[in-house]
Amino acid sequence: IPAPLNFGLAILLNQKMLTLAEKLQTAPPLLPMLIEGQDFIDEQDELSVLDFMRKYGMPERINEEVFISMAKALDFIDPD
Repeated sequence: IPAPLNFGLAILLNQKMLTLAEKLQTAPPLLPMLIEGQDFIDEQDELSVLDFMRKYGMPERINEEVFISMAKALDFIDPD
């Protein structure tokens, strides 16, 4: 599955890290990225990942369990 659809599929198929409620809270903020594309992403440019997640009501545990691990694995800076 091509990007960015593979990201959504990975979230849906994840059985170990995210509860169904967390998946449902994660989807709405990510849909504009898929629909509006780069324009939406550019509008969020001033936000850190953590600020984006808080702005759109994503669960804090997603930051702690998913994004921090992913950032470290990819040798990125912390999401905040």
